Amino acid sequence: MIEDEEALARGMSGLLERHGFTVFSARDGHEAMKIPLEGKVDLVITDIFMEGMDGLETLMHLKREFPTLPIIAVSGGSGKVGVDCLRMAQHLGADRTLRKPVLISVLLDAIRELEPGATTSSPPPNEAGQGGGVDERKP
Repeated sequence: MIEDEEALARGMSGLLERHGFTVFSARDGHEAMKIPLEGKVDLVITDIFMEGMDGLETLMHLKREFPTLPIIAVSGGSGKVGVDCLRMAQHLGADRTLRKPVLISVLLDAIRELEPGATTSSPPPNEAGQGGGVDERKP
């Protein structure tokens, strides 16, 4: 998980660990690139807006180095800059994009769908009006 907001990273990591996942955490893309990913990481969850190497740059690097590694991009800041960064992340290769705040059930569903051997299903309903978790799937 690549997230620069410490409290959010701790909270999401704890929730994922309670659901049986092992979580490696990094504060930005530079720190994430120091983690030996090959063979140890099944999926990456990255924020978009971070200091240092942001999520879009990280996404491009990861897709170049590990083209089959599933990536979930999350952000709540697209409205701040007037650009839909999640759509841009999708265009750059993110397998799922989720708007913050993300419901844990939506995140877990996205993770499960991206696990090796998972079958794809129809997109979940838009849950943005219920506290977040819009899943914008890669076409």
